[in-house]
Amino acid sequence: MTEGNTLNLNLYKEILRSLEGKTLREKNIRVAGVITDYVKKKHDIDLIVVGGLSVEIYTSGGYTTEDIDFVGPGHDEIMQCLVDLGFSRKGKDSVHERLQVYVEVPNSVLSGGDINKIQKITTEDGFIVNLIGIEDIFCDRLRAVVHWKEEYQLPWLVELYISHYDEMDFEYIESVLTPAEKEYYDKFMRMMTEQEEAYSHHEFFKQFLQKNGIIFSESADSIIWLYLKSEPIGVRLYPFQNIYFYDKDDEIVPFGDDEVGMTPDEFIAKLQYYGYESSYDMSVICNELRRIYTAE
Repeated sequence: MTEGNTLNLNLYKEILRSLEGKTLREKNIRVAGVITDYVKKKHDIDLIVVGGLSVEIYTSGGYTTEDIDFVGPGHDEIMQCLVDLGFSRKGKDSVHERLQVYVEVPNSVLSGGDINKIQKITTEDGFIVNLIGIEDIFCDRLRAVVHWKEEYQLPWLVELYISHYDEMDFEYIESVLTPAEKEYYDKFMRMMTEQEEAYSHHEFFKQFLQKNGIIFSESADSIIWLYLKSEPIGVRLYPFQNIYFYDKDDEIVPFGDDEVGMTPDEFIAKLQYYGYESSYDMSVICNELRRIYTAE
């Protein structure tokens, strides 16, 4: 991109033009790379991606954001770089009209974060993007739930936890939380322990079905469909227990509350009832479920 210390601005702009028509996720990550590289080479300023785009990257695109948030010193220099690249100011944001990509630089420093935990990723164009540490973005989402009542952040806390469990520094996380945040964190960790147990139950049950030659299929939402009678029965053990069936319009209907499901005892009793017409002895399946739920 450069020869010596000379920037070729047109090459950066050419990359941006090539992103027209791309998905928002592809545009955001690559635009972040262009901006980071240009600002670094022009002013030796290291930008750090925070906010929604960092969640999007850490969840491999599961989360989608509409803007790019950076932190970095030299606000005026960064704003001028954005103008150089074709952005214009729109309130607190800078927007690239042709790409419909929004950029905000809310802070000059990584407030509440540890620069030693910053991760670096390389974009398709070969640019380095500095990413807020996984622990710090986890804490950021947790604080949004605690202080701003953004309950919709909970699934992303779960996704961050599951995807990066092996690399997360939980001692660090606990050390930076306030008492109120720690209280919610402890509740979250108890919930995740229960979820891990539920997933184990789910896997043990599938192994039992395979071992006993019981025909089943599994849908993307973790419902195990048993074909033991004229109509299939859907069985879910993870993330909670529930039973599903098809109504007359071929719509999937849950038997219990599809947010919290049923207790293990209710679940097994209803499954026994719904399977009474099956050609397979449902008590065998129900006994196995009792064994799974009572196993150490």
